[in-house]
Amino acid sequence: MKAKEVSTYFEVDTRWQSVYEINTIEEYKAKFGVEVNFNSNVPEDLQKGGSVIEAMIVYAYYNHDILDEVIRKVFGVYELSIKLKTLALGGKLEKVNNNGKSRAIVLDVLIKQFKDQKELESLVPTLDNLRKARNNYANPKQHNVDISIILDNVKEVVGVINDLFKK
Repeated sequence: MKAKEVSTYFEVDTRWQSVYEINTIEEYKAKFGVEVNFNSNVPEDLQKGGSVIEAMIVYAYYNHDILDEVIRKVFGVYELSIKLKTLALGGKLEKVNNNGKSRAIVLDVLIKQFKDQKELESLVPTLDNLRKARNNYANPKQHNVDISIILDNVKEVVGVINDLFKK
């Protein structure tokens, strides 16, 4: 596939018109525009990630295929939130194996450690479901993720991150 010329980067992707009957960026934003609103306790790195997600969703109006990257960014922010919360609770992200090598603790184990935290234990099933979705999108079998699925995941990730960082 030939790369787009820079001069065409801001031409509407015709799929929005043909599939969704959306003819302007304003219509697109009204229908799909999502705001990533984190509470004030959410760390700055996650806040920045949310801003990038918003910008990528808007840019998808001009390049539908960027939605594949949006979902990866959403789950990257999600994974970072688990790691930052683990550190905030005094946990570790790595362990030393029997050979003396430092290895990253897998996301599944980090999430399960939240069961021991009274204020977080109710989030564990949702966190685990998001982890499974993340694993699915990390190894895609095809491209062209549907925008409604992406927006549902964005909303769920934002909600769970806000719950992780209530205090």
